[in-house]
Amino acid sequence: MSKGSAVILLAVLIISIIITSGFVCASTAKPSAPKFTLKYVDNSYDVPPIATSTIDPYTGKTITTTTPGYRIEDKSIEITVTNQPFTPYSDTDGHLISLFYNVRYKGHFGAETTWTEPFYKTIRNGIYGFTAQNPQSNSGYTIINVPFEFRVGDVVDFQVQRMEGFHTPWEPLPMPMGTSQFTGIYGDWSNTQTITIGEAINSNKPSPTSTLSPTPTQQPSVPEFSWFVIVPLFLSVFFIIVIFRHRKTDSLK
Repeated sequence: MSKGSAVILLAVLIISIIITSGFVCASTAKPSAPKFTLKYVDNSYDVPPIATSTIDPYTGKTITTTTPGYRIEDKSIEITVTNQPFTPYSDTDGHLISLFYNVRYKGHFGAETTWTEPFYKTIRNGIYGFTAQNPQSNSGYTIINVPFEFRVGDVVDFQVQRMEGFHTPWEPLPMPMGTSQFTGIYGDWSNTQTITIGEAINSNKPSPTSTLSPTPTQQPSVPEFSWFVIVPLFLSVFFIIVIFRHRKTDSLK
């Protein structure tokens, strides 16, 4: 084989490896972490006093009884997740594989070990389960409401996680209603969004005291070369070395 033919062969092999590596990296790339926004929502309301009147059967007088009013506290952090491309499918065992979202939060100034998952809790004897499944909606966004456990002025970090799989209700009974066990793939946690809890403002009005920090720009992942790429590359280099050595030996004869 001539030197020119060997160079052409080497170029073809290198191009083939580059194309193959592109397909391999594309097929093994991890799903992107969810993108989301935060909003402090206060839907609390007052129940007014209730007055009831009855007639005293002995005196004929009207007796009025008033039940005092009270306030219903209904506060939450509303997470709006931008839905990701996903088509549900059935696995080999007949389970419907769907897309779900998990949430965690911590104090902004706390350590990384202080994250709390509000929907993933101890059910019994150290066994964990999900108290809410949070499936992806059929619209462009999925709304998740995290029960309010914070104070005015608290600075809270939030992250969202993508989950692909299925939920199985806890058995046997008795177990807490609504709990389930997840089977599937857990994605990476998203970038952190931070919210500062403001004064209690009705969700129907603007909330200027609740602020969001910008999401850090997510760095593109660097693809790793798999053995599908390394092995052909190694064989190509070895093959070229053999050709040149063979040609050098022929020239010395």
